[in-house]
Amino acid sequence: MTPTAETAGSIDLIMRAVKSRLSDMGSHEDYRLEHTIERPYSSIAIIGPVVGKNAGKLVVKTIKHHPINASITKKENQAVVEYDILMKLYPQFLNVNGCAVPRPVIVIPEIETYVMEFVEGDLLMDANKYLRYASSRRKSLELQELYFLCGKWLRIFHEVTGIEKRRVDVFTHIMERCDQRLELIEQSSHSAIPKGFREQVLATLTAYLDQLSGSDILVAGRHGDFGPWNILYNAQGITVLDFLGFQKDPLPVDIMKFLVFLDNERMSVTCSKKRVNNLKDRFIEGYGPVPSIQEAVFLVCEILHRVVSIWGDVSAPGKHLHHKMESAKRIERSIQWLRSPSRSCLWPCN
Repeated sequence: MTPTAETAGSIDLIMRAVKSRLSDMGSHEDYRLEHTIERPYSSIAIIGPVVGKNAGKLVVKTIKHHPINASITKKENQAVVEYDILMKLYPQFLNVNGCAVPRPVIVIPEIETYVMEFVEGDLLMDANKYLRYASSRRKSLELQELYFLCGKWLRIFHEVTGIEKRRVDVFTHIMERCDQRLELIEQSSHSAIPKGFREQVLATLTAYLDQLSGSDILVAGRHGDFGPWNILYNAQGITVLDFLGFQKDPLPVDIMKFLVFLDNERMSVTCSKKRVNNLKDRFIEGYGPVPSIQEAVFLVCEILHRVVSIWGDVSAPGKHLHHKMESAKRIERSIQWLRSPSRSCLWPCN
């Protein structure tokens, strides 16, 4: 009997399963492990051919069952979810200039693992160093074009996964995720968190959902963690990775994830706010006009990501003094926004 990913816990077992499955598919290449990357929610192995010049490197991703993602990983086999969405997206992006996803190769459900082609490139998150005041102006302009492609990619992703109409119960997952993070924030006893914060945020969310009762809510595919930490760039453009938690959700979820990240970047002591604003403008331009969506839908999605952002800073404020200062500024800004009776939306709603 093949062990599950939970009981295997061994790259050797995973490699044997991958090689066996590739051989079953007719591959004559022998692959060797080059290196591994341990992440909170997955294990990544980069493998390359021992002999033969025709085969390229492959990426082997095995899902981890982290408690924070329990509602996702227990519901569906996420290796299958990610593989299936890549199978759908890959041919659709083949002829899109500047936007791509990795080519899926195989999925091995019993060990919650899938394999995709390796993509050469640098992490877009690392290019955000060109937001700093003294950095290259030319590189900052190139960065703007990459963020335009991020908006373009997301719009095509929504179109390919399909835009549909649902009722207000589509927010169930968002409410559950918000409440989970708010509970963790409350349990942290962080000095910046005001008394009754959890109840206040949940009441605000409930009020917005009451406004939307009986309305049609536009939904589309949700990447799950759309941001420059999951995007590679090279001379050909951008490639988006990591579709853990893919499902249908209110259309603005990924949009607001990206914009809350950029809003947080403005809190960096070394970043030019003007350059950050330029990235936001280019991302919005790349996405283009959104369909008619109620402002309350955008605000609910923004609340979710500000709550998640607060939890990120509360749980990991950084080691260095300037990182701790930036973390405190982000927490303060999001709390002020969440408690404001007249909050404005990061997306330019009509």
